[in-house]
Amino acid sequence: MPAIYLDLFADFYEFERAMDWRYYDLARCVKARGNRPMIVEGVLLLDALAAIGRAPDYLVFVKKLEPQRSRDRGMDDDLDDPRPFALTNQVSRYFQRRDPLTLAKFRLEWADNSVSTTDE
Repeated sequence: MPAIYLDLFADFYEFERAMDWRYYDLARCVKARGNRPMIVEGVLLLDALAAIGRAPDYLVFVKKLEPQRSRDRGMDDDLDDPRPFALTNQVSRYFQRRDPLTLAKFRLEWADNSVSTTDE
């Protein structure tokens, strides 16, 4: 089955404004498939599809389980980014607004058993 990766259509603005997509190109690719199935994958998926007047027929939520680790939460930590359009903040608002985990018809959690770390 063909897949469309939203990252290929994303316009990133260095966190100066909200992530956006090249909607015309995305809509054209989706329309070209007609009624045949396809996979559309990416961050903020439901927002991108809504912008082109589409909704998923079958929503799958995939979550990678991260090992519990202690992190040094310094000033530059991406988890505490004060910029309103930092991707972590956009994703948090997306989860509140769209609630994809609840809407998903299938949820998959996975862990990478071959995690390794390197000390410098």
